[in-house]
Parts: sequence; structure tokens; C-alpha cells
Amino acid sequence: MFIFFAADEQDIIIFHDNIIIQALEDDVVPLNRYKGEAFCSRFGIFLDQITDTKAHDELFGVMDLIDGTRSVSELAAARGIPMPTVKTILDELQRHGLVTFLP
Repeated sequence: MFIFFAADEQDIIIFHDNIIIQALEDDVVPLNRYKGEAFCSRFGIFLDQITDTKAHDELFGVMDLIDGTRSVSELAAARGIPMPTVKTILDELQRHGLVTFLP
């Protein structure tokens, strides 16, 4: 178990070792395998901009930042969304052959 004290918030956050290990393993650097904007519908990724605005914005916001220089945690920080959400997006893009992960 790991205990983190947030000095400015006076909160104690307790992380279990497996959560920290998973976060470190998930913090990879994605590299896009497409040029410009990917037409997601061509690859079977359908997110309606009207009915699912948040998911649509998260997907395309993350896609705009993938350039092989930012890790998952850096993408999450840049977009202001949780790291697991970014990892889920990237895993879906990888499943469709749109991104690969650098070692």
C-alpha cells in the first residue's frame, strides 16, 4: 500500500500497489498510423457528435494530440480527462490499427 499526502488539500489518498503498477504499465507513448484526421467511421468507430458529445470530444481531442511525443498521462493532463479514459480510447484506436505504442 502507498499513502500520498496532498499538502494543499489536507487529504490522504491511499493507493494499492497494483493500481500504481497498472498506471505505470499503461503510461505508454502512442504513435498514430494515419496522416491528418482519421475518418473513424471507416474503421467502425461511431460516436455521434450530437447524442454523445462528451465521448466524441474526448476521442477527437486525444486523437489531435497523438504525435509520438506524449505519454498516456501527458495526453490525459493536456485534455483534462482521466488516464483510464485516454487508455481506453487508445486501446480502441489500436484495435482498429490506427495507433501503435512505442516501447
